[in-house]
Amino acid sequence: MMSTSPAADAVEARASGHGAPHLTLVHGSAGGVAQWDALIAHLPGAWHVHTPRLAGYDDALFDFDAPYGAQVEVARIAPPPHGTDPRVLMGHSMGGLVSAATCLAHPGRYSALVLIEPVLFGLLSQPGAAAVHQDVRSFMRYFTSLQDPTRQLDAARAMFHFWKLYDDWDAQSPARREQAARCMRKVRLECRLFDDPAVHADRLSVLGGLPVVWVTGSASPSHIRSVQRIFCERVPHTEVIEIAGGGHLCHLSHPGELAALLVQLIGRLQNKQRAEA
Repeated sequence: MMSTSPAADAVEARASGHGAPHLTLVHGSAGGVAQWDALIAHLPGAWHVHTPRLAGYDDALFDFDAPYGAQVEVARIAPPPHGTDPRVLMGHSMGGLVSAATCLAHPGRYSALVLIEPVLFGLLSQPGAAAVHQDVRSFMRYFTSLQDPTRQLDAARAMFHFWKLYDDWDAQSPARREQAARCMRKVRLECRLFDDPAVHADRLSVLGGLPVVWVTGSASPSHIRSVQRIFCERVPHTEVIEIAGGGHLCHLSHPGELAALLVQLIGRLQNKQRAEA
């Protein structure tokens, strides 16, 4: 199931249709496709850009009681057209976990994978991360305990604070806070994906032949750096890019820098294709 934002539609309308890279952007928890608008505004107009929605966002028919796992989200990411043009999949946070699961489920579908601080918290069960794992699990137990409908603003605030987004929460309008609060039921469901077998550490070797870029912010919390360390141990060819002054929402705060990174990545992929031709 594919859905795009107005910004992505505008880029697609300018795309040449042939010889253009394909970029798929998967948003994070409690967000939506509009979170990519700032980044899309910095991208070359010839690119094809798609922004699928995770299940349960702007979807009144979503069944919260139906079986839920990574495969539910992977199924919503339509494959890019076949061809030789670079096909890059990029996901943020929960969208990063889903993007990783997509590449693990469909090897060869994409030319490169870009992960913006993916919530692969299941990796913390690996040796050497027990303390961080306990801290994250403790927070998640607290977060999932906030089931009362009157406490959804508390749940949303807690999630922002978990990511050190204190100023971002304070800057939200009352309407945006309420919107985030309404997403908390789905976010609690998404917490199940942390231990989903689809993204188990032992499966990451499937990414061995795929260029992988991990994007992080210099101001991001330490728990995501622990996930990054374990991921890079399992996928040692991963290129790590740190956005100076950025945090968990670096695609919003530093869209120009992230767009430049993507342009460089696409350029490398195109040069490799020409060299192999």
